[in-house]
Amino acid sequence: MHAMGSHARIFYSSKMLSWLFFLLEIIAVAKVHSQPSTQGFISIDCGSSTNYTDVITGIPYVTDDPFTDDGVNSQVASNYNSISPSQLTTLRSFPNATRSCYALKPVIKYRKYLLRGTFYYGNYDGQNRASTVKPLQFDLYFDANFWRTVSITDPISYSWYEVLAVAMTDSVSVCLINTGSGTPFISVLEFRPLPDVMYPAVNKTQFLITNIRRNVGPPPLIIPALFVSGTRYPDDPYDRLWEPWMDSDAFTVITTAESIQSSTNDYFQPPSIVMRYAATPSDNSSTIMEFSWDHSSFGLSGDSVHVNFFFTEFAPNTTRTLNIYLNDAIWYSNYTPPYLRAGNIYNTGPNVPNGEYHWAINSSGLSNLPPILNAEEVFTAMQFNPLGTNTDDADAINAIKELYRVKRSWIGDPCVPQQYPWDGVNCSYGTNPARIISINLSSSALSGSISSSFAMFAAIEFLDLSYNNLTGPILDALGALSSLQILI
Repeated sequence: MHAMGSHARIFYSSKMLSWLFFLLEIIAVAKVHSQPSTQGFISIDCGSSTNYTDVITGIPYVTDDPFTDDGVNSQVASNYNSISPSQLTTLRSFPNATRSCYALKPVIKYRKYLLRGTFYYGNYDGQNRASTVKPLQFDLYFDANFWRTVSITDPISYSWYEVLAVAMTDSVSVCLINTGSGTPFISVLEFRPLPDVMYPAVNKTQFLITNIRRNVGPPPLIIPALFVSGTRYPDDPYDRLWEPWMDSDAFTVITTAESIQSSTNDYFQPPSIVMRYAATPSDNSSTIMEFSWDHSSFGLSGDSVHVNFFFTEFAPNTTRTLNIYLNDAIWYSNYTPPYLRAGNIYNTGPNVPNGEYHWAINSSGLSNLPPILNAEEVFTAMQFNPLGTNTDDADAINAIKELYRVKRSWIGDPCVPQQYPWDGVNCSYGTNPARIISINLSSSALSGSISSSFAMFAAIEFLDLSYNNLTGPILDALGALSSLQILI
Protein backbone atom coordinates (compact mmCIF):
# COMPACT_ATOMS: atom_id res chain seq x y z
CA MET A 1 0.00 0.00 0.00
CA HIS A 2 1.34 3.39 -0.92
CA ALA A 3 0.26 6.37 1.13
CA MET A 4 -0.67 9.70 -0.36
CA GLY A 5 1.82 12.51 -0.04
CA SER A 6 1.70 15.55 2.17
CA HIS A 7 -1.32 16.95 0.42
CA ALA A 8 -4.58 15.48 -0.77
CA ARG A 9 -5.11 15.09 -4.49
CA ILE A 10 -8.83 14.55 -4.94
CA PHE A 11 -10.28 13.12 -8.16
CA TYR A 12 -14.02 13.19 -8.79
CA SER A 13 -15.44 9.72 -9.38
CA SER A 14 -18.48 8.30 -11.13
CA LYS A 15 -18.78 5.81 -8.23
CA MET A 16 -20.14 8.46 -5.91
CA LEU A 17 -23.69 7.08 -5.91
CA SER A 18 -22.51 3.63 -4.83
CA TRP A 19 -21.56 5.13 -1.49
CA LEU A 20 -24.75 7.15 -1.07
CA PHE A 21 -25.61 5.22 2.08
CA PHE A 22 -22.56 6.64 3.77
CA LEU A 23 -23.41 10.18 2.71
CA LEU A 24 -26.87 9.78 4.21
CA GLU A 25 -25.34 8.51 7.43
CA ILE A 26 -23.02 11.52 7.66
CA ILE A 27 -25.93 13.91 7.16
CA ALA A 28 -28.05 12.02 9.69
CA VAL A 29 -25.35 12.13 12.33
CA ALA A 30 -24.84 15.84 11.71
CA LYS A 31 -28.54 16.46 12.28
CA VAL A 32 -28.81 14.33 15.42
CA HIS A 33 -25.88 15.90 17.22
CA SER A 34 -25.88 19.56 18.10
CA GLN A 35 -23.86 21.70 15.75
CA PRO A 36 -20.46 22.58 17.20
CA SER A 37 -19.42 26.20 17.21
CA THR A 38 -17.57 27.90 14.37
CA GLN A 39 -16.44 30.67 16.73
CA GLY A 40 -12.87 31.62 15.90
CA PHE A 41 -13.08 30.09 12.40
CA ILE A 42 -11.74 32.16 9.52
CA SER A 43 -13.11 30.71 6.28
CA ILE A 44 -12.21 32.55 3.07
CA ASP A 45 -13.70 31.62 -0.30
CA CYS A 46 -11.00 33.22 -2.40
CA GLY A 47 -12.29 35.11 -5.42
CA SER A 48 -15.91 34.98 -4.26
CA SER A 49 -17.99 38.14 -4.54
CA THR A 50 -20.39 37.32 -1.70
CA ASN A 51 -20.42 35.96 1.84
CA TYR A 52 -22.51 32.86 2.48
CA THR A 53 -23.01 29.85 4.74
CA ASP A 54 -22.20 26.45 3.26
CA VAL A 55 -25.41 24.40 3.18
CA ILE A 56 -23.70 21.09 4.02
CA THR A 57 -21.20 22.00 6.71
CA GLY A 58 -22.88 25.12 8.11
CA ILE A 59 -19.54 26.96 7.95
CA PRO A 60 -19.83 30.70 7.10
CA TYR A 61 -17.48 31.68 4.24
CA VAL A 62 -16.46 35.25 3.45
CA THR A 63 -14.79 37.00 0.54
CA ASP A 64 -11.06 37.63 0.68
CA ASP A 65 -11.31 41.39 0.25
CA PRO A 66 -10.70 42.18 3.97
CA PHE A 67 -7.62 39.95 4.07
CA THR A 68 -5.62 40.92 0.98
CA ASP A 69 -5.29 43.89 -1.35
CA ASP A 70 -3.62 42.14 -4.26
CA GLY A 71 -4.60 39.71 -6.97
CA VAL A 72 -7.30 39.08 -9.55
CA ASN A 73 -10.59 37.25 -8.99
CA SER A 74 -11.35 34.46 -11.46
CA GLN A 75 -13.70 31.54 -12.02
CA VAL A 76 -12.75 28.03 -13.06
CA ALA A 77 -13.58 27.03 -16.63
CA SER A 78 -17.24 26.21 -17.23
CA ASN A 79 -16.53 22.55 -17.99
CA TYR A 80 -14.93 22.20 -14.53
CA ASN A 81 -17.47 24.36 -12.70
CA SER A 82 -20.29 21.83 -12.65
CA ILE A 83 -18.31 19.16 -10.76
CA SER A 84 -16.89 21.55 -8.18
CA PRO A 85 -18.20 22.36 -4.72
CA SER A 86 -19.08 26.02 -4.36
CA GLN A 87 -15.83 26.93 -2.62
CA LEU A 88 -13.83 25.76 -5.64
CA THR A 89 -15.67 27.58 -8.41
CA THR A 90 -13.75 30.80 -7.75
CA LEU A 91 -10.15 31.64 -6.95
CA ARG A 92 -7.77 34.55 -6.65
CA SER A 93 -4.59 34.62 -8.73
CA PHE A 94 -1.56 36.87 -8.29
CA PRO A 95 0.05 37.56 -11.69
CA ASN A 96 1.67 40.92 -10.88
CA ALA A 97 3.85 40.36 -7.81
CA THR A 98 6.56 38.05 -6.56
CA ARG A 99 5.05 38.01 -3.06
CA SER A 100 1.30 38.14 -2.39
CA CYS A 101 -0.08 37.68 1.11
CA TYR A 102 -3.16 37.32 3.25
CA ALA A 103 -3.26 38.78 6.77
CA LEU A 104 -5.51 36.64 8.97
CA LYS A 105 -7.06 38.30 12.00
CA PRO A 106 -8.39 38.38 14.66
CA VAL A 107 -5.98 35.81 16.10
CA ILE A 108 -5.30 34.98 19.75
CA LYS A 109 -1.58 35.21 20.41
CA TYR A 110 0.05 31.93 21.52
CA ARG A 111 -3.02 29.85 20.69
CA LYS A 112 -2.76 26.72 18.55
CA TYR A 113 -4.36 26.82 15.12
CA LEU A 114 -4.92 24.65 12.09
CA LEU A 115 -4.19 26.51 8.85
CA ARG A 116 -5.24 25.03 5.50
CA GLY A 117 -5.04 26.24 1.92
CA THR A 118 -6.88 24.56 -0.96
CA PHE A 119 -5.97 24.93 -4.62
CA TYR A 120 -8.13 24.03 -7.63
CA TYR A 121 -6.80 25.14 -10.99
CA GLY A 122 -9.82 24.22 -13.12
CA ASN A 123 -8.13 25.81 -16.16
CA TYR A 124 -9.33 29.22 -14.95
CA ASP A 125 -6.88 31.02 -17.27
CA GLY A 126 -7.67 28.94 -20.37
CA GLN A 127 -4.00 28.03 -20.71
CA ASN A 128 -4.18 24.34 -19.71
CA ARG A 129 -1.11 25.17 -17.70
CA ALA A 130 -0.91 22.25 -15.26
CA SER A 131 0.57 18.91 -16.33
CA THR A 132 2.72 16.12 -14.92
CA VAL A 133 5.49 17.08 -17.34
CA LYS A 134 5.43 20.73 -16.36
CA PRO A 135 3.56 21.29 -13.08
CA LEU A 136 2.26 24.67 -12.03
CA GLN A 137 4.32 25.43 -8.92
CA PHE A 138 4.75 28.18 -6.34
CA ASP A 139 5.74 28.40 -2.68
CA LEU A 140 3.64 28.89 0.43
CA TYR A 141 4.81 30.61 3.63
CA PHE A 142 3.06 31.24 6.90
CA ASP A 143 4.69 34.14 8.70
CA ALA A 144 8.46 33.67 8.30
CA ASN A 145 8.17 29.91 7.80
CA PHE A 146 8.39 28.00 4.56
CA TRP A 147 5.30 25.82 4.45
CA ARG A 148 5.08 23.93 1.16
CA THR A 149 5.68 24.06 -2.56
CA VAL A 150 2.27 23.87 -4.21
CA SER A 151 2.45 21.59 -7.24
CA ILE A 152 -0.54 21.31 -9.58
CA THR A 153 -0.24 18.62 -12.24
CA ASP A 154 -3.73 18.57 -13.75
CA PRO A 155 -6.76 20.87 -13.94
CA ILE A 156 -9.41 18.52 -12.57
CA SER A 157 -8.03 17.59 -9.15
CA TYR A 158 -7.64 19.82 -6.15
CA SER A 159 -4.95 19.81 -3.49
CA TRP A 160 -4.99 20.93 0.12
CA TYR A 161 -2.03 21.73 2.33
CA GLU A 162 -2.26 22.03 6.10
CA VAL A 163 -0.11 23.13 9.01
CA LEU A 164 -0.65 23.08 12.79
CA ALA A 165 1.10 25.93 14.58
CA VAL A 166 1.09 28.40 17.44
CA ALA A 167 0.21 31.99 16.50
CA MET A 168 3.11 34.15 17.65
CA THR A 169 1.26 37.49 17.22
CA ASP A 170 -2.32 38.71 16.90
CA SER A 171 -2.15 38.25 13.12
CA VAL A 172 -0.93 35.43 10.87
CA SER A 173 0.43 35.99 7.37
CA VAL A 174 -0.04 33.51 4.53
CA CYS A 175 2.11 34.36 1.52
CA LEU A 176 2.19 32.94 -2.00
CA ILE A 177 5.56 33.31 -3.71
CA ASN A 178 6.04 33.31 -7.49
CA THR A 179 9.11 31.13 -8.10
CA GLY A 180 8.96 31.38 -11.90
CA SER A 181 6.98 28.17 -12.51
CA GLY A 182 3.50 29.62 -12.86
CA THR A 183 1.15 32.24 -11.48
CA PRO A 184 0.27 31.63 -7.82
CA PHE A 185 -3.42 31.25 -6.99
CA ILE A 186 -5.58 30.02 -4.12
CA SER A 187 -9.16 28.77 -3.92
CA VAL A 188 -9.88 28.49 -0.19
CA LEU A 189 -8.06 29.56 2.97
CA GLU A 190 -9.23 28.20 6.34
CA PHE A 191 -8.04 28.88 9.87
CA ARG A 192 -9.28 26.89 12.88
CA PRO A 193 -8.51 27.29 16.60
CA LEU A 194 -7.40 24.17 18.50
CA PRO A 195 -7.50 23.51 22.26
CA ASP A 196 -4.13 23.95 23.94
CA VAL A 197 -4.12 20.32 25.06
CA MET A 198 -4.20 18.99 21.51
CA TYR A 199 -1.11 18.04 19.51
CA PRO A 200 1.56 18.46 22.21
CA ALA A 201 4.29 18.38 19.55
CA VAL A 202 3.04 21.81 18.39
CA ASN A 203 4.65 24.60 20.42
CA LYS A 204 6.37 27.97 20.11
CA THR A 205 9.48 26.38 18.60
CA GLN A 206 7.93 23.68 16.39
CA PHE A 207 5.03 23.33 13.97
CA LEU A 208 3.60 20.29 12.17
CA ILE A 209 2.91 19.94 8.46
CA THR A 210 0.17 17.41 7.73
CA ASN A 211 1.21 14.57 5.43
CA ILE A 212 -1.60 12.07 5.99
CA ARG A 213 -4.87 12.02 7.92
CA ARG A 214 -6.83 8.93 7.04
CA ASN A 215 -10.04 7.36 8.22
CA VAL A 216 -9.09 3.72 7.84
CA GLY A 217 -12.52 2.16 7.90
CA PRO A 218 -15.04 3.74 5.49
CA PRO A 219 -14.92 2.70 1.82
CA PRO A 220 -13.64 5.16 -0.81
CA LEU A 221 -16.10 8.02 -0.95
CA ILE A 222 -16.16 11.04 -3.21
CA ILE A 223 -18.72 13.70 -2.33
CA PRO A 224 -18.03 16.99 -4.15
CA ALA A 225 -20.69 18.80 -2.10
CA LEU A 226 -18.75 18.01 1.07
CA PHE A 227 -15.59 19.48 -0.44
CA VAL A 228 -13.55 16.50 0.73
CA SER A 229 -13.68 12.74 0.25
CA GLY A 230 -14.38 11.78 3.83
CA THR A 231 -15.18 13.48 7.13
CA ARG A 232 -14.86 17.08 8.28
CA TYR A 233 -16.90 19.68 10.22
CA PRO A 234 -19.43 19.40 11.87
CA ASP A 235 -18.54 15.75 12.59
CA ASP A 236 -15.06 16.96 13.49
CA PRO A 237 -15.54 20.17 15.51
CA TYR A 238 -12.00 21.30 14.59
CA ASP A 239 -12.68 20.80 10.87
CA ARG A 240 -9.83 18.41 10.24
CA LEU A 241 -10.15 16.52 6.94
CA TRP A 242 -10.22 12.72 7.38
CA GLU A 243 -9.80 10.98 4.04
CA PRO A 244 -10.73 7.33 3.46
CA TRP A 245 -8.09 4.67 3.12
CA MET A 246 -8.10 3.81 -0.58
CA ASP A 247 -6.69 0.25 -0.48
CA SER A 248 -9.95 -1.52 0.32
CA ASP A 249 -8.68 -4.92 -0.88
CA ALA A 250 -6.08 -5.21 1.87
CA PHE A 251 -8.54 -4.77 4.75
CA THR A 252 -12.07 -5.64 5.77
CA VAL A 253 -14.20 -2.91 7.29
CA ILE A 254 -15.87 -3.53 10.63
CA THR A 255 -18.13 -1.03 12.35
CA THR A 256 -20.34 -0.32 15.32
CA ALA A 257 -23.52 1.68 15.74
CA GLU A 258 -22.35 2.86 19.15
CA SER A 259 -20.92 6.33 19.74
CA ILE A 260 -17.19 6.37 20.46
CA GLN A 261 -16.20 8.79 23.18
CA SER A 262 -13.00 10.81 23.49
CA SER A 263 -12.09 13.03 26.40
CA THR A 264 -11.68 16.79 26.10
CA ASN A 265 -8.30 16.20 27.72
CA ASP A 266 -7.31 13.84 24.93
CA TYR A 267 -4.35 14.97 22.85
CA PHE A 268 -6.07 14.29 19.51
CA GLN A 269 -9.86 13.91 20.00
CA PRO A 270 -10.73 12.02 16.81
CA PRO A 271 -14.41 12.36 15.88
CA SER A 272 -16.81 9.58 16.81
CA ILE A 273 -17.83 8.86 13.21
CA VAL A 274 -14.19 8.17 12.33
CA MET A 275 -13.71 5.88 15.31
CA ARG A 276 -16.89 3.91 14.58
CA TYR A 277 -15.13 2.25 11.65
CA ALA A 278 -12.04 0.08 11.78
CA ALA A 279 -10.01 -2.07 9.43
CA THR A 280 -8.95 -5.64 10.05
CA PRO A 281 -7.14 -8.11 7.72
CA SER A 282 -9.24 -9.30 4.79
CA ASP A 283 -7.94 -12.82 5.33
CA ASN A 284 -9.75 -14.10 8.41
CA SER A 285 -6.79 -16.28 9.30
CA SER A 286 -4.29 -13.42 9.11
CA THR A 287 -2.89 -11.93 12.28
CA ILE A 288 -1.07 -9.03 10.64
CA MET A 289 -1.86 -5.73 8.91
CA GLU A 290 0.85 -4.13 6.79
CA PHE A 291 1.12 -0.76 5.05
CA SER A 292 3.86 1.68 4.13
CA TRP A 293 4.71 5.06 2.64
CA ASP A 294 7.75 6.67 1.06
CA HIS A 295 9.19 9.63 2.90
CA SER A 296 9.90 11.25 -0.48
CA SER A 297 6.18 11.20 -1.26
CA PHE A 298 5.65 13.91 1.35
CA GLY A 299 7.66 16.37 -0.76
CA LEU A 300 9.35 17.83 2.32
CA SER A 301 12.95 17.98 3.45
CA GLY A 302 13.78 16.90 6.97
CA ASP A 303 13.40 13.60 8.77
CA SER A 304 11.27 14.54 11.76
CA VAL A 305 8.15 12.46 11.10
CA HIS A 306 5.48 12.12 13.79
CA VAL A 307 2.77 9.44 13.69
CA ASN A 308 -0.56 9.04 15.52
CA PHE A 309 -2.50 5.75 15.36
CA PHE A 310 -6.09 5.50 16.62
CA PHE A 311 -7.83 2.41 17.99
CA THR A 312 -11.07 1.40 19.70
CA GLU A 313 -12.54 -1.95 20.63
CA PHE A 314 -16.07 -2.72 19.40
CA ALA A 315 -16.58 -6.13 21.05
CA PRO A 316 -17.44 -6.20 24.77
CA ASN A 317 -15.72 -8.49 27.22
CA THR A 318 -12.76 -9.15 24.93
CA THR A 319 -9.08 -8.37 25.14
CA ARG A 320 -7.39 -7.57 21.85
CA THR A 321 -3.65 -7.02 22.26
CA LEU A 322 -1.48 -5.58 19.50
CA ASN A 323 2.19 -5.18 18.65
CA ILE A 324 3.27 -2.47 16.22
CA TYR A 325 6.46 -2.73 14.16
CA LEU A 326 8.26 -0.09 12.16
CA ASN A 327 10.68 -1.43 9.56
CA ASP A 328 10.76 -4.80 11.34
CA ALA A 329 11.65 -3.29 14.72
CA ILE A 330 9.17 -3.20 17.60
CA TRP A 331 7.62 0.26 17.90
CA TYR A 332 4.99 -0.46 20.58
CA SER A 333 4.15 -3.73 22.30
CA ASN A 334 1.06 -5.23 23.94
CA TYR A 335 -1.38 -2.40 23.31
CA THR A 336 -5.03 -3.05 24.21
CA PRO A 337 -7.60 -0.76 22.52
CA PRO A 338 -10.17 0.64 24.98
CA TYR A 339 -13.78 -0.49 24.62
CA LEU A 340 -15.96 2.14 22.84
CA ARG A 341 -13.47 4.89 23.68
CA ALA A 342 -10.92 6.54 21.44
CA GLY A 343 -7.44 5.29 22.15
CA ASN A 344 -4.20 6.35 20.54
CA ILE A 345 -0.54 5.54 20.22
CA TYR A 346 1.80 8.32 19.19
CA ASN A 347 5.49 9.01 19.25
CA THR A 348 6.61 11.80 21.56
CA GLY A 349 9.73 12.37 19.46
CA PRO A 350 10.42 11.96 15.75
CA ASN A 351 10.74 8.52 14.23
CA VAL A 352 14.12 7.20 13.18
CA PRO A 353 14.79 8.66 9.70
CA ASN A 354 14.03 6.27 6.85
CA GLY A 355 13.41 6.51 3.13
CA GLU A 356 10.44 4.18 3.57
CA TYR A 357 8.27 3.62 6.61
CA HIS A 358 6.92 0.07 6.61
CA TRP A 359 4.41 -0.68 9.34
CA ALA A 360 3.07 -3.96 10.62
CA ILE A 361 0.37 -4.40 13.28
CA ASN A 362 -0.13 -7.92 14.54
CA SER A 363 -1.76 -9.76 17.38
CA SER A 364 0.57 -10.27 20.29
CA GLY A 365 0.94 -13.58 22.07
CA LEU A 366 -1.55 -12.36 24.67
CA SER A 367 -4.47 -12.39 22.22
CA ASN A 368 -5.74 -14.47 19.30
CA LEU A 369 -7.99 -11.70 17.98
CA PRO A 370 -6.89 -10.08 14.69
CA PRO A 371 -5.37 -6.58 14.67
CA ILE A 372 -7.47 -3.50 13.98
CA LEU A 373 -6.80 0.13 13.12
CA ASN A 374 -9.30 3.00 12.97
CA ALA A 375 -7.33 5.99 11.72
CA GLU A 376 -3.89 7.52 11.38
CA GLU A 377 -2.17 10.90 11.14
CA VAL A 378 1.34 11.58 9.87
CA PHE A 379 3.14 14.91 10.21
CA THR A 380 6.52 16.39 9.44
CA ALA A 381 7.78 18.55 12.30
CA MET A 382 9.56 21.78 11.35
CA GLN A 383 11.39 24.23 13.55
CA PHE A 384 9.47 27.46 13.99
CA ASN A 385 11.12 30.69 12.83
CA PRO A 386 9.90 33.36 15.29
CA LEU A 387 11.18 36.23 13.14
CA GLY A 388 8.85 39.20 12.74
CA THR A 389 8.92 42.96 12.24
CA ASN A 390 9.39 45.36 15.15
CA THR A 391 5.92 46.39 16.31
CA ASP A 392 6.60 50.14 16.11
CA ASP A 393 7.96 49.77 12.58
CA ALA A 394 5.01 47.61 11.51
CA ASP A 395 2.48 50.05 12.97
CA ALA A 396 4.19 53.00 11.30
CA ILE A 397 4.36 51.53 7.83
CA ASN A 398 0.77 50.28 8.03
CA ALA A 399 -0.32 53.81 9.01
CA ILE A 400 1.54 55.14 5.97
CA LYS A 401 -0.11 52.53 3.77
CA GLU A 402 -3.58 53.54 4.99
CA LEU A 403 -2.98 57.30 4.84
CA TYR A 404 -1.61 57.35 1.30
CA ARG A 405 -3.51 54.31 0.05
CA VAL A 406 -0.30 52.80 -1.22
CA LYS A 407 -0.99 50.60 -4.26
CA ARG A 408 1.58 47.87 -3.73
CA SER A 409 1.64 44.32 -2.40
CA TRP A 410 1.72 45.61 1.18
CA ILE A 411 -0.10 43.03 3.27
CA GLY A 412 1.03 40.79 6.09
CA ASP A 413 4.32 41.20 7.93
CA PRO A 414 6.51 43.87 6.24
CA CYS A 415 9.86 42.09 6.74
CA VAL A 416 8.99 38.40 6.46
CA PRO A 417 9.40 36.03 4.79
CA GLN A 418 12.97 37.30 4.97
CA GLN A 419 13.66 36.72 1.26
CA TYR A 420 10.46 38.55 0.29
CA PRO A 421 9.87 41.79 2.24
CA TRP A 422 7.32 44.35 1.11
CA ASP A 423 7.97 45.97 -2.24
CA GLY A 424 10.29 48.96 -1.71
CA VAL A 425 11.11 47.94 1.88
CA ASN A 426 14.44 46.59 3.16
CA CYS A 427 14.97 45.25 6.65
CA SER A 428 17.80 44.44 9.01
CA TYR A 429 17.69 40.88 10.36
CA GLY A 430 20.58 41.07 12.81
CA THR A 431 18.11 41.08 15.68
CA ASN A 432 14.65 39.70 16.28
CA PRO A 433 12.34 41.48 15.72
CA ALA A 434 13.59 42.77 12.36
CA ARG A 435 13.92 46.53 11.81
CA ILE A 436 12.93 48.49 8.71
CA ILE A 437 16.05 50.28 7.45
CA SER A 438 14.99 51.41 3.98
CA ILE A 439 11.77 52.62 2.34
CA ASN A 440 11.52 53.56 -1.33
CA LEU A 441 8.18 55.20 -2.19
CA SER A 442 9.42 57.11 -5.21
CA SER A 443 6.76 57.69 -7.89
CA SER A 444 4.00 56.23 -5.75
CA ALA A 445 1.38 58.96 -6.27
CA LEU A 446 1.60 60.12 -2.65
CA SER A 447 -0.14 63.42 -1.97
CA GLY A 448 -0.69 65.70 1.00
CA SER A 449 1.66 66.50 3.85
CA ILE A 450 4.49 64.27 5.03
CA SER A 451 3.13 61.92 7.66
CA SER A 452 4.64 61.98 11.14
CA SER A 453 4.71 58.16 10.88
CA PHE A 454 7.89 58.47 8.80
CA ALA A 455 9.65 59.65 11.95
CA MET A 456 8.74 56.47 13.82
CA PHE A 457 11.37 54.28 12.13
CA ALA A 458 14.16 54.42 14.70
CA ALA A 459 16.52 52.26 12.61
CA ILE A 460 15.82 53.70 9.16
CA GLU A 461 18.85 54.59 7.04
CA PHE A 462 17.30 55.40 3.63
CA LEU A 463 14.01 57.12 2.76
CA ASP A 464 13.01 58.02 -0.80
CA LEU A 465 9.83 60.10 -1.22
CA SER A 466 10.79 61.65 -4.55
CA TYR A 467 8.48 62.19 -7.53
CA ASN A 468 5.32 62.43 -5.49
CA ASN A 469 2.89 65.28 -4.76
CA LEU A 470 3.79 65.81 -1.11
CA THR A 471 3.41 69.32 0.28
CA GLY A 472 4.53 71.19 3.36
CA PRO A 473 7.84 71.28 5.22
CA ILE A 474 10.09 68.32 5.95
CA LEU A 475 9.44 67.20 9.50
CA ASP A 476 12.03 68.25 12.07
CA ALA A 477 11.61 64.81 13.61
CA LEU A 478 13.16 63.21 10.52
CA GLY A 479 16.35 65.12 11.22
CA ALA A 480 16.40 63.67 14.70
CA LEU A 481 16.60 60.09 13.41
CA SER A 482 20.18 59.14 14.22
CA SER A 483 20.34 56.28 11.69
CA LEU A 484 18.90 58.18 8.71
CA GLN A 485 21.68 58.73 6.15
CA ILE A 486 19.82 59.50 2.92
CA LEU A 487 16.54 61.39 2.53
CA ILE A 488 15.28 62.05 -0.97
